[in-house]
Amino acid sequence: MHLMYADESGDTGPYPGVSPTRYFVPSGIVLREQRWQLYLDSLIAFRRALKQQFGLKMSEEFHAGPLINHPNQLVRIKRNDRLLMIRLFASQLANMPDLNVINVVVDKLGKWGGYDVFAYAWVR
Repeated sequence: MHLMYADESGDTGPYPGVSPTRYFVPSGIVLREQRWQLYLDSLIAFRRALKQQFGLKMSEEFHAGPLINHPNQLVRIKRNDRLLMIRLFASQLANMPDLNVINVVVDKLGKWGGYDVFAYAWVR
């Protein structure tokens, strides 16, 4: 059996108009259920290492967009270090056998009025 953690970026509203985003991007991390505890422990250890090396608190969210462009309170961490944290995280995921990342990008620009962004994305 496989497990998938799904999350999304953007929203499903029409563009332009109501929606502030041009893209809707659902993503998933898929792994074998036998490895979930091992991977969870590994990611917790990774976050502890980020705390020790860069001062990223365990309770602080780790999102690439804000880390790069709008760091808010994370501005206390140098930009080069924030970029390094993202690279380290990508390497961490790449070194996990049986873990796959799935992304679907829906560009809402030019879609017709009845276009169901959410349904289209999840069918893909």
